[in-house]
Amino acid sequence: MAVVTNGLWHENGTAIFTGMLEHGVEIKALSANPWPAMKWTPPRTASGGIDRRKVANPMQVRTLLTAVHDQGRVGPRNASTRP
Repeated sequence: MAVVTNGLWHENGTAIFTGMLEHGVEIKALSANPWPAMKWTPPRTASGGIDRRKVANPMQVRTLLTAVHDQGRVGPRNASTRP
């Protein structure tokens, strides 16, 4: 997906993000731009399909969902009490 900002076209917003980091360095909010140091490789794709031995079967899924439902709500649910 392409992003258009200030009349400039950027693929996936990467140039926009890099520009934001550079601006952070300019205004001294960051000591250095961490982006060039990051090492990222795309995740491997499953070439052989799904390993059925590692996926829950329908009985296991039903049992798990029933147990979660039976447990009910546990702990606070509002943001003000979360750490």
